[in-house]
Parts: sequence; C-alpha cells; structure tokens
Amino acid sequence: KNKTNGRIDTNLTSLKSEYKQFIKTDKELFSIDIVNSQPYMLSLLLDDVKDREEVQKYIEWTSLGQFYENFQRAVYTRKGKEMTRKDIKNMLFCIMYSKNNSFCKEKNVFKAIFPSILEHITNKKKKQHNKFAIELQKAESEICLDIIARELDSKGISYYTVHDSFIVDKKDIFETKQSIFNNFQKKYNSQPSLSTEKVTMG
Repeated sequence: KNKTNGRIDTNLTSLKSEYKQFIKTDKELFSIDIVNSQPYMLSLLLDDVKDREEVQKYIEWTSLGQFYENFQRAVYTRKGKEMTRKDIKNMLFCIMYSKNNSFCKEKNVFKAIFPSILEHITNKKKKQHNKFAIELQKAESEICLDIIARELDSKGISYYTVHDSFIVDKKDIFETKQSIFNNFQKKYNSQPSLSTEKVTMG
C-alpha cells in the first residue's frame, strides 16, 4: 500500500480503461464502480460546512450518481456555459489537486454552484495544497481496501481493485455490491450509486 494515501498501485490501476476489455481470463469479469466517485467521496467529508442546504444538494447529486449531469445543467442555467463531463472532471481535478491561487477560472465555475464547499476545500489546502486530495484518497482506501476488500476476503470472493472499483467474477456481482452498500451505510450512513460493466473479451 502507498504510505501516503493508502492506495494499492498496480499495473491494473494504471491501465487505461479502454484497454481493460482485452484482459484475458477464463472468467467473465465485471467492474463494479462507484458512480461519480471523487465527488461522492467528497460528500462524505463535509461535516464542517455550515451551509447545510448547499451540502444536502451536493449529497443528493452525488449519492444518486447524477453529479455531472446536474452540474452541467446548473452551470448552463446560471452562466449560459456548456460543459462536458470531461470539463467537469478536469475542473474537479484542479480544485482538489492544485494550489489555491491557481486555476482560478475553473474554481470560479464550481464556486458559482457550491460556494461554501469550495471555501471548505480552500481552507483545507491553505497550509499544504495536496492535503485535501490525500485526505480523500485515504478515506477511499480505508473503506474500499481496509473494510470492503477484507470482507470479500472473508467470503472467499476473488477480486481485483482499481482504487474505488472492484473487478469480480460474474457470479460474485451481487455479494460484492451488497458489501459495498452495507459498509458505506454502516460507516457513513450513505450509499453510493454503482455501475456494473463487463470488462473482458467475450
């Protein structure tokens, strides 16, 4: 495990998603992913934000797996600006990983919809700009690796992890999804939306 963020880095985690279809195996593998995972993990760490109405809206968007779609509509309604899913992902990358005084244009777009949440993130990064991103990754690895993966081990389920997703045999999809739902509910009183997609040739 990476000592900084608790993640496990392998050839599989660095493999581009479009190449996963070429994984060769005698099993029928499926990837179970947390939908809008980075925005969702952020929603679990907003207890200190005072504007609870804004936080509740953010939580609803992410837990329903509709963050990107809702953000696109909100930005277009407020600013007349069209954004693609890739644009929004890049914007979030800038918010979470960059210094506070950089990428101001991208951050202002997010601020127009979630000003209190951006202020919260900015405060977290004042002394060390990568602190917040590491905090998110640690939260992700704790729930996915230290809790869910260990439960799958105890049930004899074989899997591969790609940070916030699990690649499992078709027969193990249901139990894996139940483990994800149950453990997020137990730890955070929240359940993510999940997507299931075949990843191997067949």
